[in-house]
Amino acid sequence: RISLEISNFVSESKKTWKMRTKRELAQTYFPKITADSAVRKLTTWIKNCKPLTKQLAKTGYRSSTHTLTERQISMIFDYLGSLNNNEECRMKNEEYELD
Repeated sequence: RISLEISNFVSESKKTWKMRTKRELAQTYFPKITADSAVRKLTTWIKNCKPLTKQLAKTGYRSSTHTLTERQISMIFDYLGSLNNNEECRMKNEEYELD
């Protein structure tokens, strides 16, 4: 059921992501944990990825930001990996020591 919800929510291309809440994005990265935990984990990943943090800061992003722009989501995908590629996401996590 969770994968069906994700497939309905996320298309194959990151370009289809318009403005979304951080909660929505976090829940697609971490569908097996609570929404609050998913947001905390995504926020931690972003904070631990210094190049991403610097790029997002230029767009007005703060860790308390609730709504993400299409540009911010694209940056997150570029640094953390896309939702459709678990291997890419895992490798980027290791590269940036996110966990």
